[in-house]
Amino acid sequence: MKHIKRILSGMLVLLLLCGTACGTVDPVITDTTTAPSTETTLPETTAAPVETEISPQLEPRDFKGKTFNILAQRWSSYAPLDYVDITVTESTGEVLNDAAYNRNLIMEDKYNCKVNMIQVDGDSGLSTLARDIMSNNGEYDVVLLRGVHAASAVTNNYLTDFSTLPHVDISQPWWYGDSYQTLAVNGKQYIGMSYVSTNHMNAVWTVCFNKKMVSEMSLDDPYELVSSGKWTFDKAIEMSKLVASDLNGDSVMNADDRWGINHTRDTVIGILNSCGVQIAEMRNGKMEVTIDSEVSIDRMQDILTKLFNEEYAMDTMRPTMQAYNSDGEFFAEGNILFLFTATHLIGHLRQMDLDFGMLPYPKYTESEDYRSTAAGIFSTLTTVPVSVKDPDAVGYFLEAYTYEGYRLLKPAYYDNILQGKVIRDEESGAVLDDIYGNLTYDAGNLYNIGEMSSAIGELSNTLNTNIASFLKIRSRLLQKAVDIFNQE
Repeated sequence: MKHIKRILSGMLVLLLLCGTACGTVDPVITDTTTAPSTETTLPETTAAPVETEISPQLEPRDFKGKTFNILAQRWSSYAPLDYVDITVTESTGEVLNDAAYNRNLIMEDKYNCKVNMIQVDGDSGLSTLARDIMSNNGEYDVVLLRGVHAASAVTNNYLTDFSTLPHVDISQPWWYGDSYQTLAVNGKQYIGMSYVSTNHMNAVWTVCFNKKMVSEMSLDDPYELVSSGKWTFDKAIEMSKLVASDLNGDSVMNADDRWGINHTRDTVIGILNSCGVQIAEMRNGKMEVTIDSEVSIDRMQDILTKLFNEEYAMDTMRPTMQAYNSDGEFFAEGNILFLFTATHLIGHLRQMDLDFGMLPYPKYTESEDYRSTAAGIFSTLTTVPVSVKDPDAVGYFLEAYTYEGYRLLKPAYYDNILQGKVIRDEESGAVLDDIYGNLTYDAGNLYNIGEMSSAIGELSNTLNTNIASFLKIRSRLLQKAVDIFNQE
């Protein structure tokens, strides 16, 4: 987030230079792999492929019609986190759909293979993987896990170390930046973020703000606050107090009133991460607990005491506030100044009339840098089960399929959907560029180690601000989980 001021002030330069989703210019494709079958004419799409001079070093291969099975875990019944870019059977004119369709045509034409996705609901993703391993069926070649189950999959030895998988190189850009460094355990790489799907890009924290309210109430310009380094958590609280009002005069703040902040239990860990509080970090291949440091405890206490104040901030998921189906619907009513959310929701916000802008999550002090963070437990993680029968074939397929996703799906999602359809001004576009270009990861959150992420979210349900007591109870369980994890 260090570059927001530069980006906001140099928008015209950025637009001329920005050739990819995250603000870097990639040179021309030089993929030399030859096709084992006849060339397929692909449907046209409005998403220009990512241009890159690097590509997987894969010798030509004919899989003779082999089908690769991808097991994918839904997030309950929450449609915005569904997988929509793997099993695509026809061209519809919708840019992401057609990019996914084209990718599958390329895989069939170039490598003579097919892709099949099996989706399962919620917790059954982990249990389905476990059954396949216990029975040694080898039914699934690739498994897309949610972060909420990552630690369990590692500690139960369900996953293949990518460093032993032929052809795979997760240091390449089609494996999404530096996430591999956060995810390595004792020098082994069981989990990665890849462009098998763009679903992981739906789990990045962002704040939406009501432009009309800012203007009508003569509030500080949020974009200027970001560019000047003054967009802090306390500034968000200060502005929230100015707008909060009991509109219906019943002396009770509820869904009929005007609020400064709308958050949910799921976004609490994102707010803490952006303010420098992390559950755990990976250091020298080992996970170390960091949330119990004196600085983290003090910040947690301060942040949650202010966030859980229902005079100006509310959690849509609390029983007393569940007047709407989602925080997005509540924000669309126009009585919320700041909606703390993630990118999985903003695609739906584009359909509403309310004019909104986008910001990073605030930092804790002006002297610190902004921290772009991912919504760990929702994040899609790419894994290969230990039960695969042909690791060489799976490694080859996975590297090729992920690369084509990087080339085709990434620009379709980021350039055409996020930047092209969702955002409503250049400033928001610059903010998104900087968020995606500087993502960091809380290893403890991403792995949901000791279920601490979930436990922190539950604090919002009860408005519990006794952080010292909470950590005293949870720290022992957290440390035990970390010790087991480090022994994998």
